[in-house]
Amino acid sequence: MIDRAREAGLKSVASVTLLEIARARGDRAQARIQGLEQYAVFSAGLAPETSVFVDASGGDADAVARSIRLIDDYLAAAPDPINALVPITLVRIG
Repeated sequence: MIDRAREAGLKSVASVTLLEIARARGDRAQARIQGLEQYAVFSAGLAPETSVFVDASGGDADAVARSIRLIDDYLAAAPDPINALVPITLVRIG
């Protein structure tokens, strides 16, 4: 089913699914690969350095601190709408 999603151009569905599978298996390297693919799909309007969200979601303490600073700066600019990766990242980093 994941292969069909990719073939149909639904990379985001496939990457979200594969990301969660990799996390459940404790495969940080594969989770990062899938996280970066998901980031590429949903990152419109975000600064390139916000790719650190992927590492923050994986539990990297330095990446969490950088992500919080980037999110604070992003939200201070009052974007409308807010990119979905911002609340998703906040939920994932706790």
